Amino acid sequence: LKNRIVDVNPESIKIFNWKRMPYGESAEKIWSEFPQLVNHLLARESDTIELEISVENELRYYLISNSLIKDHKDQHVGFLLIIHDITIRFQMQKAIRLNEKKLRELNAEKDKLFSVIAHDLRGPLGTFAGLTELIMQQPDDISPDEMQQLASDMNKSARSLLDLLENLLFWSRMQRDDVQINLSSLQPDLFVNDTLNLFQDAVRNKNLRMANVLKPVKVIADEQMLMSVLRNLISNAIKFTPNGGTIHIKTDKYDAEYALIRVKDSGIGMDQQLIDKLFSIEAKVGRPGTEGEPSSGLGLILSHEFIEKMNGKLLIESEPDKGSTFTVLLPLAK
Repeated sequence: LKNRIVDVNPESIKIFNWKRMPYGESAEKIWSEFPQLVNHLLARESDTIELEISVENELRYYLISNSLIKDHKDQHVGFLLIIHDITIRFQMQKAIRLNEKKLRELNAEKDKLFSVIAHDLRGPLGTFAGLTELIMQQPDDISPDEMQQLASDMNKSARSLLDLLENLLFWSRMQRDDVQINLSSLQPDLFVNDTLNLFQDAVRNKNLRMANVLKPVKVIADEQMLMSVLRNLISNAIKFTPNGGTIHIKTDKYDAEYALIRVKDSGIGMDQQLIDKLFSIEAKVGRPGTEGEPSSGLGLILSHEFIEKMNGKLLIESEPDKGSTFTVLLPLAK
C-alpha cells in the first residue's frame, strides 16, 4: 500500500482547501498538516477519529471513519475514508459541558453560602432573641437606662441582620444575572457624605475621627452599585477600627483614565494570606469587629463584583495591626 489518493468527492476538496483533484498524490504529503489523520491511515485499522479543521477561516469538526478495502483474495488494497461534519454536535456538547461546569460551581457556591448564612444569621438573631427574652422575663426589674441599652443592642442586631440580608439579596441577583447596570456620570464625594450620615451613631459610639479629603470628581458608575460599595467599605472600616481610631476617606483624580475612592483605617489590618482569600465565597474570611460586630465577608465579595461590573478596579493594602487601605478606581466621566 502506497497511501496514494485514487478518488475524492467535491466536498473533500472544499474541506481540505485543495486547488485540484489530488489523484495519485501521497496522503502523507497532502495531509502533512494533519499528522493525526496520517497516523490514523498508517495504523492500517478500521477506526474513527475526530479532527479539527479550519474551513474558510472557520473552525469545523469532523468525524473521520476509516474502513479497509480488500480484494477477492482478502488482501488489503486500500482505504475508504468517510468524513462527517459534526460541528453542530461538537458545539452543543461543548455548551453542555460548560453549563455542567457552571452548575457544579454554582452548587458549590450555594452550599458555601448556606454555611455562611447559617453561621452569620445565628449571631444577630440569637442576640435579638436573648434580649427580647430578658425583657419578657423581667419587665419590672429593668430600669429606663437598662432598657435604653437593651434597645440599642437590639437595634445593632437588627441592623446587622438587615445588612447581611441586603448583601445576600444582591449577591443572589448577581448570580442570576438579574442586576441591571445603569451607568451614568456620578460624583462620588456626594455619595460618601450621604453614606457617612448612615453611620453617624457607629462613628460616635467608637469615638472615631474622620479625616476626609473629598474632591469633586465625576465617574461613570451605577448609582445603586456605588452606594452599596461605599456602604460596605465604610462599614468595614468602622467595624475593624478600635475605639479612638482614625478613618481617612478620599476622592480625587487617580490618573488620566480613573478617579479614586480611598477608604483607609487605623484598624486591625490583615495579613497577605487573608487578603488572598477575600473574594472567594468558598473561604471563610468573616471575623468579628473590634467590639464584636458580626461580619460575613460577603459584602466585600459583592463590592468587588460590583466594581468589576462598573469597569473599575479594587486595590488593597494592609498589614496586621497597621490598618487597611481599600482604593476603588472607576472610569472618569469625559
